Amino acid sequence: MLRTVLITTALVSCIQPDEPELGSTEQLGVCPIGMCGGNSPLLGPHKAEELNEKGVENSAKIKLLGYIKAGSTCSTSRPCKVDVVGRQMFVRDIYGGTFTGSTLAGGYLSVWQPGDSNFAPPLPAGNARIWLDSYSTNAKFWQSPYEPLESYGLSYEVPGITRGPLCLSPPNVVDNEGNPWLSRFEAFFFTGDRYDHDKMTVTASTMAEAGDWFNIACAGSATAKLLLNRHTTAGALGSSLNPTRAQRQTMLKMYTGDFCGTGTTYTVQGTKISWGKVGGGLAGPSVTGINSVESFWTENGAICMDRHRLASSQNTAEAALEGMVRNGYLASPPTCRQMPKCSELPTSTLTGTYLWTASAALP
Repeated sequence: MLRTVLITTALVSCIQPDEPELGSTEQLGVCPIGMCGGNSPLLGPHKAEELNEKGVENSAKIKLLGYIKAGSTCSTSRPCKVDVVGRQMFVRDIYGGTFTGSTLAGGYLSVWQPGDSNFAPPLPAGNARIWLDSYSTNAKFWQSPYEPLESYGLSYEVPGITRGPLCLSPPNVVDNEGNPWLSRFEAFFFTGDRYDHDKMTVTASTMAEAGDWFNIACAGSATAKLLLNRHTTAGALGSSLNPTRAQRQTMLKMYTGDFCGTGTTYTVQGTKISWGKVGGGLAGPSVTGINSVESFWTENGAICMDRHRLASSQNTAEAALEGMVRNGYLASPPTCRQMPKCSELPTSTLTGTYLWTASAALP
């Protein structure tokens, strides 16, 4: 169930237009893990952010049936097995052949999807296709070593009814956090981590725990940012970073603006922030126009807040989010726990956190 934040008399919901441009995250109100409209992997109305290699249905009841490509050994009568290993996708046929990378472009993942009579045009329950339209290795990790990552341009098709992009809204070439998006229209496949999209929590953080599940992370989404910052099992491979589940969840909540740790996000598209690891050694790009400490973060959300990332917004509803986070515990029902100012906390408390953020708002 998705929760939204009520600001005065206005119900603030997901805003789609430039969503992936966010440096902070992707929504005002609440949306799961960067899956709000614009940059979520959506097969029509159905969430396709993770699939199971053995055909177990995901939370949206989508089932992966296999990979098919005309003129190959992966046919409609004998779909090939999809096998995501770390951050690379392989396809294996019944004859022992293995295919990956650019050879997969032009084929599609065959999936079963539930119907939706409210979608325009109405979708009957049945088979659909996630097309692998293109392949590249233009994207690179944001943390050392800066290796290339494979990504795929994706579209979906319900044959004879509708076709559209799986990732609806690409990020800018350089987002508001200073991160480069060299594959703006593509998505990453990786395994080793799973997420509860309502609670903004990491529910699996090893290959064994993730099992046969793999993620489809659109450029600009929070899951893609975790991967690119090497805060996933697959992303950490080959690096000196080995973030714990708690540390990965901290980054997730930081990016998505889940200050209260409840899964409700308090942010909006196009927000500028700077961030880094408490004690150093890990940080986002250098960003101009940063004026104030925002928060210090743990896996349970922010422990304090000086100036919210939207405090300087000219939109009164957006600027009101600072008061909602800081004083939300006074509301009935409460929207947040008490949020003290970071400047009022002892250094020993702050050093026990994992990440800090800074905002453009003036002190």
